[in-house]
Amino acid sequence: MDRIDNCKLDKSDAYLRCFARPGVYRYRINYLSEGMEEFQAGLEYEIVVEACKGKESTRKPEEAKQHDIQVVYDAKLRYFHAKPAHLEIMAGDLVLWHKPGKEGGAFSVSGSSENGDTFDSRRLGYATVYMHTFLQSGTYNYTNTYGRGGGQSGTVKVTQTGKDRVKWLERLKKPAVVNYVKGAFTPSKVEVVECGAVMWTVQDDVNISVVVKPTRRPGKIVKVAIGRAKPAKSQ
Repeated sequence: MDRIDNCKLDKSDAYLRCFARPGVYRYRINYLSEGMEEFQAGLEYEIVVEACKGKESTRKPEEAKQHDIQVVYDAKLRYFHAKPAHLEIMAGDLVLWHKPGKEGGAFSVSGSSENGDTFDSRRLGYATVYMHTFLQSGTYNYTNTYGRGGGQSGTVKVTQTGKDRVKWLERLKKPAVVNYVKGAFTPSKVEVVECGAVMWTVQDDVNISVVVKPTRRPGKIVKVAIGRAKPAKSQ
């Protein structure tokens, strides 16, 4: 079964963030230990967010651009590279981090600006998205494990692809979206096909963590809990 945890991003995961405020953001790609209490930070990378001017200052949210950053593991130096290492974007643009290969194991992204804005893929907040591609069929129950506000849950049902390849490809084009709003996941139950994606977004001014536990598959009960509850953190 899949291993899904926004605190441990891997090949099937993606972390997306909207950079609404101008500034210089410096961040690291962190290598996570198995216990996740400790991590090793690699090189520092930079995102320059410029203020919108002229015609750009009146652009609509849907006109924002998405910029992709690939996370690549260097086996010789034993740390992650971000490609590109330097990125210049406009305020309101989106940046997506993803790791195309399985080398290096789990990672996280964390950074801050000179204005005091911070972001951390292990702590999903407003204007962030966590996306996972489900490669195996089954029923997945997930829980918000972040701090004292944790405990809210939901379900993802992943069905087999079947023989109708055209219908399967059409469903792949429409990822399921789950919003965390008013203290709950909405909708609480979604369904996708194998290789389909689910996107978790946060609309409340809070931080959450999404941990998914595989609960069953045809003919077998899986008793493996993935992730652990994280203690409350001061903001």
